[in-house]
Amino acid sequence: MTTASATLIDQALVTLKELREVHSGGSDDKAINAINIASLKIRTWCRGWTLVQETFTQDYEAGVRPGRRGGAKRLALGRAPIVSVTSITDDDSNTIAATDYTVIANSGELEHDSMWPAPVGRWTVFFVAGEFANVAAVSWDVKEACRIEAARQLEGAATNVQTTSLSGRAGSRSVSRSPMVMGMGLLPETKALLGERRLVM
Repeated sequence: MTTASATLIDQALVTLKELREVHSGGSDDKAINAINIASLKIRTWCRGWTLVQETFTQDYEAGVRPGRRGGAKRLALGRAPIVSVTSITDDDSNTIAATDYTVIANSGELEHDSMWPAPVGRWTVFFVAGEFANVAAVSWDVKEACRIEAARQLEGAATNVQTTSLSGRAGSRSVSRSPMVMGMGLLPETKALLGERRLVM
């Protein structure tokens, strides 16, 4: 029995075992690559809605007002749902206290109690966002969406074999390739399973 050399990315939405419950085709390496591609396609479709929790760093100048920086009421972090904010510091190590703002988790925003002050340089926000704590906690509908897309990748790779003839000094030969396709859009049933999991900016 050979061991797979490919590894799942941190944002993978299913395990190899979970994919194998519904699809036994392809090598383990191909299956792992299919899971990774499916997970990334779903991540892209969700825009800023993060499924498995990650730590992010976002730089922000706190809005622009005529003639001055700062003064914005909200900072849009571009990732949701926000789980926690670790710190907000500027380039001169000034900080914003957690008591000065409210986390609006599902829209991925921080709302200041008055207005965000102008930073020295920029504000750097360290925060955690994601709907699920880890892969094991991912809900059945998201896992099923990923399995559908991963199985589609495997089936596409098996049926979309491209054969190319190469000629050179050493003679000629045929090379067969089964590409994993990242560019395909999500299937309607996948989108239905994901539901409203998209960040609208």
